[in-house]
Amino acid sequence: MQVKSTRYKKGSIERRDNAKGSVWRYRFNDAEGKPKVLTFDVAEYPTKASVEKATERLRHEINAGTAYSHVVKLTVPIAVDLYLDAIDAGLKPRTRTTYRNHGNHIQRAYKDVLVDSINGLQVQTWISSLPFAGSQKANVRTLFRNVVRHAMLSGQTSLQFNPIDTIKLKGTTKRKKKIIILTPAEFVRLVKATRKPYDRLVVLCGFLGLRIGECLALRWDDFSEKAGTVEIQRSISSGKLTDVKTDASHAILPVPETLMEHIQSWKNEAVNTAAEKNQPMSPWLFPSKRSKSGIQGHSGILLEKALHPACDAIGIARIGFHALRHSYRSWLGSKGISAGTSKDMMRHADISTTMNVYGRTLPTEMKIAAESIAVLLR
Repeated sequence: MQVKSTRYKKGSIERRDNAKGSVWRYRFNDAEGKPKVLTFDVAEYPTKASVEKATERLRHEINAGTAYSHVVKLTVPIAVDLYLDAIDAGLKPRTRTTYRNHGNHIQRAYKDVLVDSINGLQVQTWISSLPFAGSQKANVRTLFRNVVRHAMLSGQTSLQFNPIDTIKLKGTTKRKKKIIILTPAEFVRLVKATRKPYDRLVVLCGFLGLRIGECLALRWDDFSEKAGTVEIQRSISSGKLTDVKTDASHAILPVPETLMEHIQSWKNEAVNTAAEKNQPMSPWLFPSKRSKSGIQGHSGILLEKALHPACDAIGIARIGFHALRHSYRSWLGSKGISAGTSKDMMRHADISTTMNVYGRTLPTEMKIAAESIAVLLR
């Protein structure tokens, strides 16, 4: 790391009183040596110590390149903020929110703890006690480990090894919620029960195994009637357009003839509606007049408006759109589709995800298997 300065930049704090009230003025030089001033209302920050606490993170940032960056010990909450700031630009909106939520849990539990004082066993006990699913606990551990690693790489801790690396958690692959797999017959009933035009989402998720964000981000020109394909190249996360989840997710998928007929019918309907209103047709399959992007952005609302009422109407447990992706994997298996082909159809980066995480054998297929064994044992 290039050392920008050999002098620790602490800054100075002074109180100023005037007719309008009292403020603290914090003067400092930023990382480039430029003089800066921040003001703090005395009503909110009654003591000099409270201002020092509020500016702690800033001092760590501007001294990261000095030979004295270790003078002020780094606390866990500040370390979390510094790490999240460093990776923020590369995160999708939903991932950013998830990381911040996990970071908030860490910051509350380790409010005044120094990074140098982290005890691996204590952290393991704390994470194990969280009322989360196993996978969420594993995510908290990963974030905590990365926070400490970032602090070590930036030279703001005296730790020689990362104590979070020693943590072992049990049951991190167990799900709290049971995965519900629909039979093909239940899927057909669900489509019929779902209010229009949201039944189209159910159709696309079921026929192609798409994630709901990928469905919502589909454009008419993503489909090629001549080639009989659709290109999955974008998604929606927390109401914003983003890239697809992984490189493997960006793919061109074959579209069954039956589904392509539906797509063309929906498109013709959109063309006619736009002509009747004397308006340009939206390029999106699922347009929205309310959002700035012009597309439906929040699947949670669609669950309440369309999918859950449909589940109630046909008497099945309430599911999320992702249950259709799990069902799709099971349907592939029930037709004898190979593991490799299933992986590509699901657009997974790793075949172990296809085989171990998604799908389950349908009850009818299990019954056939059981009867086959019974025949052998007669």
